[in-house]
Amino acid sequence: MCDGVHKTTLNFIWDNKMPKSKKEQFVGERKIGGLNMIDFTLINKALKSISIKRFHLSENSEWTVISNAATLHL
Repeated sequence: MCDGVHKTTLNFIWDNKMPKSKKEQFVGERKIGGLNMIDFTLINKALKSISIKRFHLSENSEWTVISNAATLHL
């Protein structure tokens, strides 16, 4: 999904022509020559990490039951 968003964005910027710059140049900070564009891949990974953490910390979550059962004999 993230690749599709990046592809659509770059197609819009370059008017469906071959990109003349790498994705990293768009995502990079302006101080170092980038355009400070959002990196959707990193946002996707961050959201997945947060949701896993939320499921794990919930008392009634199946993740907590599984991890407690797995570490019970240690």
